[in-house]
Amino acid sequence: MEASLVDPLAWAPRLPKSQVLMIRAIWDQVIPPPATHALWDALGRPEIHAYPSGHYSFGIFLPRAMDRALEKANAWCRETARPRADEGVEN
Repeated sequence: MEASLVDPLAWAPRLPKSQVLMIRAIWDQVIPPPATHALWDALGRPEIHAYPSGHYSFGIFLPRAMDRALEKANAWCRETARPRADEGVEN
């Protein structure tokens, strides 16, 4: 498999920056900090949340991280939502 197909840096320019939320584990030994910072820079330094865990022990923070991701998604949906055709029409 070609490295560019799995390298996050190769995909960074294609991502809508306003929709990115980065999550990182402070003591991650699988994804080294320089790789995380390179991606963060390539994405335009989006919101990032760090958790006191390693790569594999991050699971204990997954519910909190998912809450943050859902908050971000809901905010984006509210910002980009178009009014429905029947909104503002009295019956």
